[in-house]
Amino acid sequence: MQEEIYRIILEDALSGYWDWHIPSNVEYLSPAFKAMLGYEDHEMENRPESWQNLMIEDDLPLLSQNFRRHVETRGQARFEQEVRFRHRYGHTIYVICSGRVIEWDEQFNPVRMVGCHIDITRQKEAEINLKKMERLLQRTNQMAWVGGWEVDLPTRRLFWTPVTREIHEVDEDYVPDFESAVNFFKEGENRARLISAFEAAVNHGVPYDLELQIITAKGRERWTRAMGNADFVNGVCVRVYGAFQDITEHKNREEMLRQQQESLIGAKEQAEKATRAKSQFLSTMSHEIRTPLNAVVGFTNILLQNPREDQHEYLRLLKFSSENLLGLVNDILDFNKIEAGKLVLEEVDFNLSELLGNIRQAMLPKALEKGIGLNLIIDGQMPRIVKGDPIRIGQIITNLVSNAIKFTSVGQVVLSAKVLKKTGEEIRLHFRVTDTGIGIPADKLGHIFESFGQANADTTRQYGGTGLGLTITRRLLNMQGTDIRVESTPGKGSAFFFDLRLKPGTGKEVRPKTVSLQPPGRSLQGVRVLMAEDNQVNVTLAKYFFKRWGMECDVVENGLLAVQKVQEKPYDLVLMDLQMPQMDGYQATIVIRRLEEDRFRQLPIIALTASAELDIKDKAMMVGMNDFVSKPFNPEELFGTIEKFTRRDVALEAGAA
Repeated sequence: MQEEIYRIILEDALSGYWDWHIPSNVEYLSPAFKAMLGYEDHEMENRPESWQNLMIEDDLPLLSQNFRRHVETRGQARFEQEVRFRHRYGHTIYVICSGRVIEWDEQFNPVRMVGCHIDITRQKEAEINLKKMERLLQRTNQMAWVGGWEVDLPTRRLFWTPVTREIHEVDEDYVPDFESAVNFFKEGENRARLISAFEAAVNHGVPYDLELQIITAKGRERWTRAMGNADFVNGVCVRVYGAFQDITEHKNREEMLRQQQESLIGAKEQAEKATRAKSQFLSTMSHEIRTPLNAVVGFTNILLQNPREDQHEYLRLLKFSSENLLGLVNDILDFNKIEAGKLVLEEVDFNLSELLGNIRQAMLPKALEKGIGLNLIIDGQMPRIVKGDPIRIGQIITNLVSNAIKFTSVGQVVLSAKVLKKTGEEIRLHFRVTDTGIGIPADKLGHIFESFGQANADTTRQYGGTGLGLTITRRLLNMQGTDIRVESTPGKGSAFFFDLRLKPGTGKEVRPKTVSLQPPGRSLQGVRVLMAEDNQVNVTLAKYFFKRWGMECDVVENGLLAVQKVQEKPYDLVLMDLQMPQMDGYQATIVIRRLEEDRFRQLPIIALTASAELDIKDKAMMVGMNDFVSKPFNPEELFGTIEKFTRRDVALEAGAA
């Protein structure tokens, strides 16, 4: 009865209990031990072979050896061993197997032995993982060349790992101490920062991570990363430990990258400076060219209203030449806009067939002058309304047709538009301009789209032009996701063609508002305008139109006078030139907007300029201007802008000029 009680206690207290009667080789195995191996009580026989067959083979000989030693010493040698078992489901478990012979016969042969099996798998796996981590940490530290160190504060003893010794270039038998370790750090700010950080760790538990320079035992200067932290016991710091890494190569690469970055920044600044210089040059040249050109175009239009018969041809040639000159200037400005990424494409509904017809009508006089034909062929499947940028598409086709006429003396130029594919979401069109002109040599085809380049050196001298037309054409097509191609035979002619994807139109096309020099049914009668302009020719030209439109106009020659004048007299609108002496249009607008009365913040101020700066409209809007008109100004555009801001859309009075 007492033995049964002990057995119950052991089964409840231990992971596994066994009782082996050696002569009969019958062994009691507790259910807990069987469960440890993954078996129910009834699934394992109560014999030693039951569990020995599940043991990892390498462990069994040592277990037998320990058993014999225990028997030979009559129980004096402890029987205990760590063994491994194969669990029923395949994984390995670790067990402490221990026992004792408790019954001997008269010849001191073992009769009965009892013991237990304790599952230590979790502890063993943790131990194995810890050793793996230690080995991995050691290997990774060696690979990364990261050393360790530790200072025991009560004894001031310092421990360095082998990598730390290597970084300091000391011998293996070198015994470091705290003071000598500090002296390895470069004198001055480096050493002071280390000492300050170390004291903060000791006194306040503040960890540190510093990049510092050392002088090694061999006199070499190295950059290091020194990291430290502190351990406290009962509020007292007992230990400071950390990591130590050589980062010399990293710092050298960092310095090299810094120098490269400075070099790139310098190159970028030079490029930006060159871009600003080019932009400023274009702005200045545009202003200088377009200002007199404004007068030429304007007065030519005026004289063409009622010329003498003998003057008509001369005025027509004058207008043609001035418009050609203006076209050259605009080519350069468009190219500059595209290069700077400031050109934005519109997407509006327009009548494509009508656009092509208008281009033909505009180009026809030039073709007739040269005695050549200009034909237009439009696919019958062409939809009436499409969505896109009519201005830029018109510019592309006008460039190609104008070039074809320019280089053709005999024969004809044909502009054709064909529908390749039409769906509810997209229309794919093919445009082609063919001519019977001089053609282009095969070895020159690759150069005709280059900026300021033409097929031959004498082309510019013989035919004129900037050499930008085809460059701009290609850039505009590239912006719309396509490209231009060319086929040409010298002496027989050329064909320029491209495909273009447009969307079907969704409504009525947008038509530009047109205003004649004396628009019927609309009036600017009585509008009071102040014009700030320092060019007398432009003033004379503008005053001519203002008089015809029934406007009252005062003129000042700089921004300073404009500020004074708007305070003396109420105006409906100010036309403000941007480049004037003493005070320019920007400064004058800022001053006017800051005047006390509310009317100065409501007063429409329209910028007038011949400048080519790409962001000039943005600048004008930022200082408080309301709109922008380029010079040479189009009378229709100027009328429409003034009308928009003065709201004088009334019937023209009888007899008004």
